[in-house]
Amino acid sequence: PQNQGGDETLAGLGVFQPQVVLHYSATHAKHHELVYRLGAGAALEQNLVKRIVVLPLETRQEVSFSGVPYVRNCSVKKGKSYTLRVEILCRPKMDAQFPKQRVITPELGENLKHYADFFPSYDGVTIRSINTQTGEIIVSFSGSTANFGRGEQPLKVGEAIGQGGVDDLRRLQLMAAVKRHLDTEKMNFRASSKIKTLTLFFIDRVERYTGSADTKARDGDYARWLQEIYKEACEDYLSTLPNEKDKDYRLYLERTIASDEAIRSIHGGYFSSDPKLKEDAESEVVADYDVILNDKAALLRIDEENVTGKEAIRFIFSHSALREGWDNPNVFTLCYLKDGTRKEGRLRQEIGRGLRICVDQKGQRRQDED
Repeated sequence: PQNQGGDETLAGLGVFQPQVVLHYSATHAKHHELVYRLGAGAALEQNLVKRIVVLPLETRQEVSFSGVPYVRNCSVKKGKSYTLRVEILCRPKMDAQFPKQRVITPELGENLKHYADFFPSYDGVTIRSINTQTGEIIVSFSGSTANFGRGEQPLKVGEAIGQGGVDDLRRLQLMAAVKRHLDTEKMNFRASSKIKTLTLFFIDRVERYTGSADTKARDGDYARWLQEIYKEACEDYLSTLPNEKDKDYRLYLERTIASDEAIRSIHGGYFSSDPKLKEDAESEVVADYDVILNDKAALLRIDEENVTGKEAIRFIFSHSALREGWDNPNVFTLCYLKDGTRKEGRLRQEIGRGLRICVDQKGQRRQDED
């Protein structure tokens, strides 16, 4: 496999004097003489993978790019001088409908419009001062033609203003993903042997899910928003379910929103870059890590009675740890709560996390076209 194709490994193979060495990967980093290829189209025709459907956000007009421009105080590092890192929005192209987040290192008094491609609302917005002891910065709007009804705004490290553009978009994505999940899950519950339904989120920053870098809990924006959106979506969804045809699914959904603990149990996170979290035996993230990485059987199992156990996880959050070496055949929805990647190989790997044919509660592959 590609992750074992380093120079030392290949040199070590010479000890065995092999007649042939075969390299296999969906995304070869190095060129090899091709002996066999199974492309995406052929794999789909042979019912070896799921079909991909891209779900656009139809409510794009709800994402506001007006009002106070988004500015987040990321960090202030002290040394011989200071290094300020703030996050703003930009558009990759003039006609781009969604913004991208950009971390910049501006000088005091520098006009932020120079960094905010195609966002005129940043014209005249500057960082007036920095408290190098506390990390607090003062964002000034006094030079802006719009002024936005305020002169200056203090921001501590981690704080932001004008979050509507990014946060509204992320909430819309979560809403669309949850709706898609419930639609798929309803169909999978109707199968003769039920099929566990999973949704996988790739996120921009770990703390947007955990709340902070060293928290034991899952109290970040994405975790809280998912719980709120899921509860509201289930309540709406239950009013549309036929009493008899989807009786099992109705009862299951009702149990998953019957208590705060049940709602909190629907999601989990896997972040391999968090050694402090993995060392903490009381951390919720540690428990999630063990289930998601080491107990695939639990992820594939439906427990309709106990909706707070490890089988309850149906929404998985990851930052970068799942790019290679992990997949689950019952991932039906992928959602990117981050800027889209430009690296085709990485994108293929991430999408590949959910392409395998699903399995039912008996462990059998289900290749039904529906």
